[in-house]
Amino acid sequence: MISIIVCSIKETVFKTLSESIQETVGVEYEVIKLDNNLYKVGIAEAYNIGAGKAKFPYLCFVHEDVKFVSHNWGERAINHMLAHKDIGAIGLAGSLYKSKVVSSWWQPAIDNFEPKRVNIIQHYKFSNKESEHLVINPLNELIADVACLDGVFIFVKSSIWKDALFDSVLLKGFHGYDLDFTSRVGVKNRNVVAYDILLEHFSEGSNRKDWFFDNINVHKKIGSLLPLNKSNVDEKIIRKAELGYIQHNMKLIEEYDLAKNENITALSYIIESVFALKFYHVLNINFVRWLKKLLIK
Repeated sequence: MISIIVCSIKETVFKTLSESIQETVGVEYEVIKLDNNLYKVGIAEAYNIGAGKAKFPYLCFVHEDVKFVSHNWGERAINHMLAHKDIGAIGLAGSLYKSKVVSSWWQPAIDNFEPKRVNIIQHYKFSNKESEHLVINPLNELIADVACLDGVFIFVKSSIWKDALFDSVLLKGFHGYDLDFTSRVGVKNRNVVAYDILLEHFSEGSNRKDWFFDNINVHKKIGSLLPLNKSNVDEKIIRKAELGYIQHNMKLIEEYDLAKNENITALSYIIESVFALKFYHVLNINFVRWLKKLLIK
């Protein structure tokens, strides 16, 4: 009933995932492994290739470096789809809104309002943080509606995938595919986080230069859809988040020295955002000084 698509680069890691699936999925399934040591493609293209080979009506796109904890999670995901015909995608982490400014799905808590919805056991590969079970479910929901989803686990009907597809033309790497895909799915359908499905994720994301450029491209593409706000989040909260991300992106441009000619697209996009969102009066003289500092280097 479920075709599970995995973009793989490490056989030992894939073996752990495969054993985990076999022990926990609870329904008929197939695993479609895209060995990216052979294919050498971005994750969007890998997922499209894998989904194109699927024989079952439900598709699960999942990272290789996870281990399922919940038993019968496949049956639970299908039951959610059957009970709620308007669900387009199920994930394990997402946000109630997505601001217009360049960022991932992750949106910050502001003024005691928490927009994230999460249920993952997170391990940390790039820091010394202790592993933790991240549960953000303030309304004690079984499924929570969100604007967009993280890509560690995305469960859809094959018909939803065929309608949206992962954008392998725009996104050649391993970032932005989840935000792009689930934001578009959410236009006609619901994106939800499920709290009765749990897995362990053995690495956290990292916001490197390629992440930044991929997300700029995604925001240029889906900008007309943003901000996504299906949960009626206070506009003042979203504005504060947008200002925070503008300032964060200014720091990234400076950190990565993105004012160079070959990277001018990043700088120009941030400048456009500042004026389009009418943040110039807030940033004021500091923004001018920042621009001069970059351009006079």
